[in-house]
Amino acid sequence: MPQTHQENATAYWKENIRLMLILLAVWFIASFGMGILFADELDHFRIAGFKFGFWMAQQGSIYVFVLLIFVYVYKMNKLDHKYGVDEDDDNYVADDDYYHPDDSVIDSISQHENKGDNRLTDAVIWLNNELKRTPYMKETLSVDERKINIKVADQMAVVKNIEATLKKRGEQVEGVKRKETIYNKALKIKLRIENYLEDIASEYNSDIEKEIKNLQININGLMSKLRDYDVDSKLIKSEKYVAKVMNEIGANLDFEESYKPINLQFNFSSFDLWNINKDDKKVFLRSMGSGANWLYCHLVLFMALHKLFCSRGESCNIPPVMFFDQPTQVYFPNTTRDDSDEFKADGMIALDRIKKVDEDIKSVERFFNEIIKYCDKTEEDTGIKPQIIITDHADNLNLENDNNFEDYVRARWRTRGFIEQ
Repeated sequence: MPQTHQENATAYWKENIRLMLILLAVWFIASFGMGILFADELDHFRIAGFKFGFWMAQQGSIYVFVLLIFVYVYKMNKLDHKYGVDEDDDNYVADDDYYHPDDSVIDSISQHENKGDNRLTDAVIWLNNELKRTPYMKETLSVDERKINIKVADQMAVVKNIEATLKKRGEQVEGVKRKETIYNKALKIKLRIENYLEDIASEYNSDIEKEIKNLQININGLMSKLRDYDVDSKLIKSEKYVAKVMNEIGANLDFEESYKPINLQFNFSSFDLWNINKDDKKVFLRSMGSGANWLYCHLVLFMALHKLFCSRGESCNIPPVMFFDQPTQVYFPNTTRDDSDEFKADGMIALDRIKKVDEDIKSVERFFNEIIKYCDKTEEDTGIKPQIIITDHADNLNLENDNNFEDYVRARWRTRGFIEQ
């Protein structure tokens, strides 16, 4: 055989071997690599709803094998044509004309009498043999089959539950259909009631609107009359009158020195009572210190209000009656048991205040003197004399202007009790 034929045969076989190694490498990666070695990593991806590693082991590798067959046939045809050994080529040289340096290796080439058909047949046989050598596929299929059977059983249980639910819903639908007639009747009755209520509401609303208009007219009329009464200015006058009377009475009572000269004010809207001190600052009742201050503030306020009521004459329906219970207790607190037959001031006060008993007695006497003067002055100014009822420990007081304390005492119950048996 000429030297050129030997070189062509050697190059031809080298390219054939290289092609087979490449295709075998692809086969190995697709079957053993992607279907076994890297199956778990590839299962993180999905193709057509299946895990990619599982799919490659079951179907993908087969597709790759078939594709490799066609690639091998295509590439070999090109290789045959390249080296002029294809059967359709006019320059085709029979296998026997080639020089075979190694009969053990090249011998397979000389046996292809019909290369196209024989190669395809051999490739299919080779593929079947390779598939038989992968028992892992069968094992993998068995494991996956068991998993799929478990999932199918779970889904069947879900389907049964759904069927049971649908059955219940069907029964409910049938019940609703049976009740539909009753519901339609109730709906008709409801519509009739709603229409009736709408008719009543429309009539009622018209009556309400008329009543609102009438009330608005009456309110406007009353507001007009109130403007005629000039209530705001009268309230201001009354506040000034009450303040004047409070300060006339308070000037003779024993307020603390820091509040003198007394300048009490009262607000009819907020009912606040305060004193204006020397610095023109308001000191409200809640901040006015001692119990004596509280006593005198309340006393002069009530007396001033009642004088205001008396000044209105018969137009005021408030009776001019006041009741004070133990007002002098701020001077004679019940620190000891008072069970004597007569009032003894020094026996009713704490030991640390015995030296002040004379001053306290004088304050109490001034207190009663101012009440008597208030009643007389109110009668003189308004023609109405207030009635003031006092229950107290104080007794046998020395009053001024020849007033006898006994003339104002209506009863004593130190020994017999408040209600005589």
